[in-house]
Amino acid sequence: MGYDSTLFYDTYEYYAKYRPNVPGEVVQIIVEQFDIKPVDRILDIGCGTCQIAIAMDGKCDEMVCLDSDLEMLKQAKREIERMNLKQKIILVNCYAEDLIKRKSGLKIFKLATICRAFHWMDQNKVLTDLDSLISEDGGIAILVMEVFGLAKKNGNMQLKRLFKNIWARNVMLGKEPSKNHLNHGRI
Repeated sequence: MGYDSTLFYDTYEYYAKYRPNVPGEVVQIIVEQFDIKPVDRILDIGCGTCQIAIAMDGKCDEMVCLDSDLEMLKQAKREIERMNLKQKIILVNCYAEDLIKRKSGLKIFKLATICRAFHWMDQNKVLTDLDSLISEDGGIAILVMEVFGLAKKNGNMQLKRLFKNIWARNVMLGKEPSKNHLNHGRI
């Protein structure tokens, strides 16, 4: 999709240090909504410095973290090595739009997360490709900054209402996803 690989040049350390973390309330809702178990595998697309993987520590067995920026993945590796994480983390240098080309090596996931990166992607292609990578009982969680702000302002109940409203709105508009996706668009 024409991602400019120089966009974050020389900012990787700052990105890891100052980008807001994923709130625990958001992680808990994801775990509950998708019934994530400690044996599950999760794919994080556009992982940056692995903030989702770090926030999901102990919630799943393995996180495959994909990013098109090799230097961002190098910073992610440094962040992961600093911590004593429970789950296995695999870093993959790949564009989101090339997921289908890597299908045989990636296998099937319970959940795919896209956190603050969906706007960089060919959204229809990525969602279509994910259909063959997500288990029948799994789904996709697409998160943007507004969700994090809501978690800080209003707490867990407001977030649950937001996710349920998005799901209901998609069903009412005839956009019910083929799997248990929280949202096929942006929040």
